[in-house]
Amino acid sequence: MEIPYTAVWQARTVYGLLDQMGGISFPHAVVNVHLEKQDGTWAPLKMELDTGADLTVLPRRYVEQLKPYSEKRPIIMKQVAGQVLAYVMDAKVSVMEVSYITPVLALDGNPTPLLGRTGLLDHFKVTMTKNGFELTPYY
Repeated sequence: MEIPYTAVWQARTVYGLLDQMGGISFPHAVVNVHLEKQDGTWAPLKMELDTGADLTVLPRRYVEQLKPYSEKRPIIMKQVAGQVLAYVMDAKVSVMEVSYITPVLALDGNPTPLLGRTGLLDHFKVTMTKNGFELTPYY
């Protein structure tokens, strides 16, 4: 399945100041994912494919609806603005009808849902092209 890029413009700052270029444009690929809920049904969600992210990231309010495949594990995330208490738990995701269990990071607020590489790269070959990503299951 080919996932085309869309260009996303983002203002770029260096030391809190807008740089001379004004911003950058970067590739953005969105994947249709299904997440297993506590009642055994599947919830569809569009997630940004981020092979640079170790974990899949979701808002805490989404993760609390998922069927847990492990205990919640608290972690402290270090960010530029300080430390944030979050938790990780294993959940089942399905991409292109391939299901797997992966750690999911639950964050407060409204973080962009990211599909990280843990689990994904065990089940899919990810090829980057000039037009987008291509996901090929390892069946």
